Amino acid sequence: MQAATKRSANPSSEFSYSSFGAEEGEAERLIILAHGGGVNNTYMHKMATLLAEQIPQARIECPNAPHKAGTILQRATSHLMHQFSRSSGLSGAKYKWIDTSRDHQKAYNDLQSFVPRYNAFIDSRRDALGLQDKDVALMGFSQGAAVSLAAAWQRANPLACVVSHSMFVPEQFESASNSVKTKQPILFLYGNRDEVFPQILFERSLGIAQANATALEVSVIEGLTHKTSRESRKIAADYMVQRLG
Repeated sequence: MQAATKRSANPSSEFSYSSFGAEEGEAERLIILAHGGGVNNTYMHKMATLLAEQIPQARIECPNAPHKAGTILQRATSHLMHQFSRSSGLSGAKYKWIDTSRDHQKAYNDLQSFVPRYNAFIDSRRDALGLQDKDVALMGFSQGAAVSLAAAWQRANPLACVVSHSMFVPEQFESASNSVKTKQPILFLYGNRDEVFPQILFERSLGIAQANATALEVSVIEGLTHKTSRESRKIAADYMVQRLG
């Protein structure tokens, strides 16, 4: 399926995006897929194509993060993410949602500062389609999953669901009263051979996700490293089919 790339319908938006599936006048659901840091939105196109096949009434949009990543990602993950980007066959500009930091407090602060911008994009696309929050699903990979979850938790209403693929939740989210306005249905998905994030981070994140979910489903993919796979994409798609109806 050929993707159409365009600027957001909101002229002031900073996000460009690729779109799949139902046309704007026909869409009954909206799914927004956020790529990881150090790549671009083409990383989510396989997922978008699968969703367009399984949920034909959905409009699937894959925004590019607003900041150029430069050297992919810095510090300890730079070599790993360089190999990850090359092995994914991606070319073109590389983007990031927030600055990469091993300081969890800084990562948390950056996420919370960025959330209003991402929620404004979600709102503009939802309103352009004449939909409600219950018709919207978010999915993100790695840094994109952190952005998707953080944005969903700050919304006024529950979404259809949020799919978090290969990310950890900063421990600052443990205080729901300070960090989370609205609990969400969540699928927490990761590989047990992830070379970027230690398994202990995923395991600790499960408790945080559960505390801030109306319903939590967990899937650990045997042998999966820091990437999506045919198996993980199918699990994510099946979950969204169930949640979106």
